[in-house]
Amino acid sequence: MLNQDTEEQIFDFEGNFESAVRDLLDSRGILAYITGTDELLGENFVGAVLTIQEALEHFDRKPSGKREFSRYRAMLEIRITTQRDTDFPEQAIAEDVSKTQGLHRSWRAMIRKEMQLDDKRPFDSENLPMYTVRWIRPMSSSFEGTSDNGLDVSRINYEIIFDINSSAWPG
Repeated sequence: MLNQDTEEQIFDFEGNFESAVRDLLDSRGILAYITGTDELLGENFVGAVLTIQEALEHFDRKPSGKREFSRYRAMLEIRITTQRDTDFPEQAIAEDVSKTQGLHRSWRAMIRKEMQLDDKRPFDSENLPMYTVRWIRPMSSSFEGTSDNGLDVSRINYEIIFDINSSAWPG
C-alpha cells in the first residue's frame, strides 16, 4: 500500500503527470519544463501541460468507505519550442528553418515513440505510482513558425484516461 501523506497529492493530477513527462524528456537529454514554475528556459525546450476534462463513471471506495470518482479523462499537450538565429532575419528564415525543423522532427518523433500505447510509456508504476494509465491516444499535432520572434512551436496533443489506484488512498 502506498499510503500517500495527503489526498491533495493524489488529486494533483497536473503536477504528477507533467513531472513524469519532464523526467522522461530530461532522461533523453531534452530540456523540459512544467508550467507555473520559475525554471529558466533555454532557447530550445519542451513543455507539458495536462488538462483534466472529466471524471468518468467509475468509482472506488476509500479506506473510510466513502465512494470517490477514480477514473478521469485528460488532455496532455506537449509543446516543442526552438529558436532560430535572428542576427540576420531574412537569411535566418531560409537557412535556420532546416536546422530547427530537423530538431523539431527528431523531438516530435521521439515524443511520439515514447507515448505509444503498447506499454503506456512514460507512465508506469515507478514514475506514477498513484495511477494506472488505461489509454493514450494521439489527438492532434500542429507546427507554427513565426518570423517575428524567430520561434518555431510544435504542439502534440494526447487524450489520456487514467485510474487512481486503490492502494494510493491514505488509510
